[in-house]
Amino acid sequence: MKLANAPAHGEFTFVYKSMTIIVPNSLNDIARHKPKTFWDWLLFRYPFDSCIKLTLQDIIDEENI
Repeated sequence: MKLANAPAHGEFTFVYKSMTIIVPNSLNDIARHKPKTFWDWLLFRYPFDSCIKLTLQDIIDEENI
């Protein structure tokens, strides 16, 4: 699934630059509105992971850069 096709409610999983990203229900609304620069930053943050589960701490840390 692409981020543009993400459901408005609930947890979802999508692929960004060949990386699987899991977005929990609680971060659905925030994640759907994040720009590509955020997702690039997230991939840079976890360079050795094969799958990333987005956390609130990821959102906070990126906003504090």
